[in-house]
Amino acid sequence: MPVAHVIRAVLPWRTDLPEHTECGRDLANVPGDTITYAEFHEAATEYTALVRSYQRAKMKIPALVRRPNICKTCWDKAAHYPSWDRNPIRRLWRHLDQFGYFPAGRDAERMCRELWAMARLATRHRNEFNALVAEMDLGYQRD
Repeated sequence: MPVAHVIRAVLPWRTDLPEHTECGRDLANVPGDTITYAEFHEAATEYTALVRSYQRAKMKIPALVRRPNICKTCWDKAAHYPSWDRNPIRRLWRHLDQFGYFPAGRDAERMCRELWAMARLATRHRNEFNALVAEMDLGYQRD
């Protein structure tokens, strides 16, 4: 029985890149099902609540209670790095983490150019930027 893979959330300004799963597979070549972050979080929340209910009752977890059939690497990454809408800092960190301590290569160079461009846009349009920041609903959730 093939496992489901979690679709890696892309950075909002990088929608032109091919999609991948959290475990690094090209989305076009994934055997089995794929699920979104929302579907993953729903399944993980239900599973965690069920396990906790058994732990609170100090009962052994029955063999029938199994973790949803989701790729282990996808599960770990999706649990650790939430979507952009839930926590943009951790989502950006997920992307930057692949470069390591000494970023190099075309993707790292592109990321530097994108960050510099965002800084220039914020500087050139300071009033508009400040207004956008002020009107944003604080959707940040600490996970």
